[in-house]
Amino acid sequence: MGIIHDFHDIEILSEIGIVLLLFTIGMEFSLERLIKMRVSVLVGGLCQILMTLAAVVVVMVRLGSTLEQAIMVGFIISLSSTAIVLKLLQQRGELISPHGRVTLSILIFQDIAVVPMMLFVPFLSGEFDAISLISLGSVFQTILALILIVIAAKYIIPKVLDHVVKLRSQELFLLSVLVICFSVAWVTYHLGLSLALGAFLAGLILSDTLFRHQALSYIVPFRDMFMSLFFISIGMMLNVGTLIQYPGMVGLGVIGTIFLKMLVGCFVTLLLGNPLRVGILVGLGISQVGEFSLLLAKTGLRAGILDTVYYQVILAVSVVTMSLSPLMMVLARKLALLLPNLYVWFFRERVVQEPTKEVSTVDLKDHLIIIGFGVSGLHLAMTAKASDIPYVVVEFNPDTVVKERGKGEPIYFGDATSSSILTLLKVQQARVLVIAINDAMAIQHIVATVRQLNPKIYIICRVNYINQQKELYALGADEVVPVEFEASLELFSRVLTHYLVPKEQIDELIDKTRAEEFKLHRKSMSRMEKLGDVSRYMPGIDVQTVWVESESKMCGQSLEDIHLRKKYGITLLSVKRGEEVFANPKSDFSIQANDEVILMGLPDQLNDVSQVFKR
Repeated sequence: MGIIHDFHDIEILSEIGIVLLLFTIGMEFSLERLIKMRVSVLVGGLCQILMTLAAVVVVMVRLGSTLEQAIMVGFIISLSSTAIVLKLLQQRGELISPHGRVTLSILIFQDIAVVPMMLFVPFLSGEFDAISLISLGSVFQTILALILIVIAAKYIIPKVLDHVVKLRSQELFLLSVLVICFSVAWVTYHLGLSLALGAFLAGLILSDTLFRHQALSYIVPFRDMFMSLFFISIGMMLNVGTLIQYPGMVGLGVIGTIFLKMLVGCFVTLLLGNPLRVGILVGLGISQVGEFSLLLAKTGLRAGILDTVYYQVILAVSVVTMSLSPLMMVLARKLALLLPNLYVWFFRERVVQEPTKEVSTVDLKDHLIIIGFGVSGLHLAMTAKASDIPYVVVEFNPDTVVKERGKGEPIYFGDATSSSILTLLKVQQARVLVIAINDAMAIQHIVATVRQLNPKIYIICRVNYINQQKELYALGADEVVPVEFEASLELFSRVLTHYLVPKEQIDELIDKTRAEEFKLHRKSMSRMEKLGDVSRYMPGIDVQTVWVESESKMCGQSLEDIHLRKKYGITLLSVKRGEEVFANPKSDFSIQANDEVILMGLPDQLNDVSQVFKR
């Protein structure tokens, strides 16, 4: 509309938004986590770029373009928008999900790949000379600079910030953090890398320090403000005249780019051992043309590889695909649930799908199913094994499956959103199912599928955030454990313990906090709950299983003699003796050693009476 004439000013401000976004994302990660992702970064990123480049070259050469033009366009289309994709993943809380990790790996490699692509432009234009040879040597300078950054991250920056914090000046701390961010970004930029990659590395430097959370609290408001300008600048780049003049070329370019990048991204994700559902999310997530592609397009235009028409069409395709990114990610979520979940053929020889003697499911009944074998799943499996509870595990990381199966763990390779995998694990005969994965969308789908297959099973979910509870309860989950809520309880419990507050008072505060949490986040539940969940309808009331030891004075006494309700205010619900269960036993029923007694009452009363059953 011609309101703003100097677009370059807005472009500079939007660049600050990209820098701050990647800086905060780097702080949310760590060097250790990035090193663990090295396989997906190298394999996933390299395969994605090479396959996209090859497909574009073949298509464009057949359409009559020169080989140089085809390679240049292939470079441009192979890159995705780091700023847009990571911002959307961060807003959804999906950066640590399986598709979030793969997407981040590919985007990191793309940002690094911009450098060799830029160095390759003189070859394509036929202007390769001594200057280009000198430029080629900058690759080694870049590697050296990255090594120096790692050294600074470990030995220099933490000490500098420690001295700054001791001065107790918030303004100086904020300025120090910003100086670190923009200094590293500036260094990487002058080495030929992108500002965004430098900002990400600066965030990694701070991620392993004690000051990460304080720095984040200062930076986030600035990040959000400048990121708004970035999205405005994307819209301002679009030349409506190009859409009117070349609607067919732009339309085919948009559709072809999204379709090609979706297929390539999906295939690469499957190659890394992920299920089809994750592949769809990654493929559509990176299906746009990125902001750094515009830099390559300008370089190609100046070098004479691309003409003005090519440049304008590429610019239009880039802006349109970036604008469609939020819609593509919404579409990806729907497609990921509608399309069938398939196994990755690449791993079928490495991981035996059929039950073996070590992990046979033939005799499974009343068992525990654990979905995900991270820290939570591992500890749960150890506890189940120690308690003689039959269990099976499903995990789609093939390396974990091979490793743990070698140790004799009853673990299967597969995607738990698939009803066939759940049926293999005999979910219809299972008693409890625990979901311990980080993929919020997959958790929802698993809960809905399991509830259809087995209406009686008890479903427990671990989620990252409290606001994920409501939807999971509506889908049929019995317990939803938010990590942030449980961590907060543990934090104030430890603080009060340090201040020598009595344990009884701490437990009372925890019970009250849980009761308030129940009132706020569990009102949407309409399905009848199981016995173990009675506290939802009677806050403060708990159900507990007590083992009767041989030394207990209760042994040999009848319920009439014990007077549980009169003495302790406790109700005895049932008794399990070996394989036999006595529900609601009569007054003449006698307690014996090694009985498992199920009691209901207030927590303090249950604690008192449980001691009586032990001695």
